[in-house]
Amino acid sequence: MLLLGLPLLIILVIIASWYLAEKAIQPVYKSYQEMQQFSSDVAHELRTPLSAIKATIDSVILNNLTLQDSQETLKIIHRQNERLINLVKDLLILTRLDSVLENNYQISKTKINLLDLINDLVEELSCLALENNVNLRQEIKTNNDIFIFGNEEQIYRLLTNLTINAIENNQKNGQVIIFLETDKQEVIIKVIDTGIGINNTEQKLIFNRFYRINKARNRDKGGSGLGLSIVRSIVLNHHGKIAVESRENEGSTFIIYLPKIIEKS
Repeated sequence: MLLLGLPLLIILVIIASWYLAEKAIQPVYKSYQEMQQFSSDVAHELRTPLSAIKATIDSVILNNLTLQDSQETLKIIHRQNERLINLVKDLLILTRLDSVLENNYQISKTKINLLDLINDLVEELSCLALENNVNLRQEIKTNNDIFIFGNEEQIYRLLTNLTINAIENNQKNGQVIIFLETDKQEVIIKVIDTGIGINNTEQKLIFNRFYRINKARNRDKGGSGLGLSIVRSIVLNHHGKIAVESRENEGSTFIIYLPKIIEKS
């Protein structure tokens, strides 16, 4: 029994150890792959504006351009530099949000009046909507103030990102509605547009980092491809949920659910 059982037991222990080790290392390997992909995406995004800046400067040096041509060149460099600045800003925000999620850090939170926040947002983005021939309005389904507990700067950034996307990816004479309602436990915010829409396949990918639905159009507008990733991270940091409903050429609706402050009577 010992001669037969001991080798069998050793073989079983080796197999079990190998299986458990493989299971334990899977999250680490997945994390490593995601980090590699993220680093590759960042390098790619940085390379494009840097290459454009270098090519522009080289053309000035080699061709002895006139003052007028140099002014146009400086405008190109300025535009590409703005893209770099926006990309770095978004990367810093995303890194901080990830750090909060992964390490359970507490972010600074206060009582936020969503009615005031949305009023400010609509007022600030009305000029952008006008430039894009889009009608921006709000629709509030309550007569009372609605409060949540959160980081006001982050919530404002969340709504700004969604609203700007809705405006810039809309059709001429389209509409963007910021809809607000509440139930017993949650605040429900919807950003509704009549824009280009998102197909079913892309709806699963839009929250991925650096993913762009219309790559050429987003690059022209200086988008980093991180806007919706930041939105999702902010929602998760506030213990909320986000969903999207969309049909191509009919528009999209982004729905955010956040815990509300329940006032004691």
